Amino acid sequence: MKKLGCFTAADAEGSNPHGILYLKNEDGIDWYDLKQEQGIFVVVDQGNHVSAISDDITTLFPADATLYQLEDEVTPSHGDLLVDGAFEAVAGV
Repeated sequence: MKKLGCFTAADAEGSNPHGILYLKNEDGIDWYDLKQEQGIFVVVDQGNHVSAISDDITTLFPADATLYQLEDEVTPSHGDLLVDGAFEAVAGV
């Protein structure tokens, strides 16, 4: 699993007459620059709760949240939980 960063609101560079919301992670990467990424994406809020999972990154907007990208061979199932930023299989669930 790859952590793509914690995204927070960022000021638009230049004119922004339509009030478009921009996000950047702690490394300064613009949220919109990630739209070409492929995989399964997990959004985790500040309370460490999964708020969204999608295989289409363009359907997500991780404002004040952390975005993770799952590797191809990892697919969350009913028995997977997000604990401290990592998936752990829970037997018997």
